[in-house]
Amino acid sequence: MGDNVYISMFVQTRIPDEAKNLLIEVIGSVGKEVLACTFEKTEPYWKIDGIMHVESEFSLASTLSDDERERFLAFISDKWTCLGNSSYEDEVIASKTTEGCYYMKDGIEMINIVF
Repeated sequence: MGDNVYISMFVQTRIPDEAKNLLIEVIGSVGKEVLACTFEKTEPYWKIDGIMHVESEFSLASTLSDDERERFLAFISDKWTCLGNSSYEDEVIASKTTEGCYYMKDGIEMINIVF
């Protein structure tokens, strides 16, 4: 059995299906077989008009190597902040407003990933 991954993502849209489709694209970029995926939340973000908050948890058929994890994260953003034990093996967050962030996947305002 592989990794379980949780994603919380804030998407610039008012349309729930657009936010969910972007999340599906992000999950698909992981490059591994997804065994199970649940969408836990798709709702307007109460703080900012025009932003949808989507959450999902999914299971992978096999564990991500360090290189695969790096490619997955690079597909989304070029600047990540590590939370927890300060490694990419726990929890990371990326935001368009983070200093030094020059690339964020179109439509994503902020994303949090727990491995």
